[in-house]
Amino acid sequence: LPSFGLLERTKKSSPFADFPQFSWSDVTDKEEIGRGSFGCVFTAKTNDGESVVVKKLLRQHERERRLFLKEAKILKSLRHKNIVEMKAVCENPLAMMLEYVFFDFAPFGLKGRVSSLQDYFDYISAKEEIVSSFACLHSKIAENTALGLQYLHEQSIAHRDLKPGNVLISNQHYYHFDDKREVKEAWVRNPITCKLVDFGESRAALQQTETMCHTRTTNADRGTVVYMAPELLASEGEPM
Repeated sequence: LPSFGLLERTKKSSPFADFPQFSWSDVTDKEEIGRGSFGCVFTAKTNDGESVVVKKLLRQHERERRLFLKEAKILKSLRHKNIVEMKAVCENPLAMMLEYVFFDFAPFGLKGRVSSLQDYFDYISAKEEIVSSFACLHSKIAENTALGLQYLHEQSIAHRDLKPGNVLISNQHYYHFDDKREVKEAWVRNPITCKLVDFGESRAALQQTETMCHTRTTNADRGTVVYMAPELLASEGEPM
């Protein structure tokens, strides 16, 4: 009984005690689709056959664990159609389960499936014959991305690493239709849905503003250089 009490206290002290949780053995058919300096990303299936994405932390250093916990807390607090949904976390190994978001080109008689806006641009640009046909999606992509950012700002969150690779795209609401008429109707109603992802560099908007205004540290210029705001790249004292 004493050991059971210790187990209960340890469980309650976990920073993930209030999160929906899953076991690593609960997901199968893991296929790596991306890898970074801190972690790797898999597509996988749950026990009930649902396709999901699993983001696994590779390095268990304190800083990486802290960033992982911060991202998990942010995602747990967000509910919006243009923000990726976090389903659960795993503590051993440290990982989070996200919804699987993809855009499939099958409804247009093409082979291929992409998840990020970056992969979408790469796919489209390699097929000159279809570039003009998909140009009408650009305004919808911009609108969805702006709505996601607006929601984040309403929650006082600054993303800090917005780029095509961190915008997921989907046509899952109609990609499986066989009837061309149904596909056309769905295309007219909502041809694409975008969802923001990767909140590892995010922080409170007020904290970000105060950092910009009152400090001279490099902590403000986080993210990917080519997508940063110009003022973050200006040398001190140099006019824009």
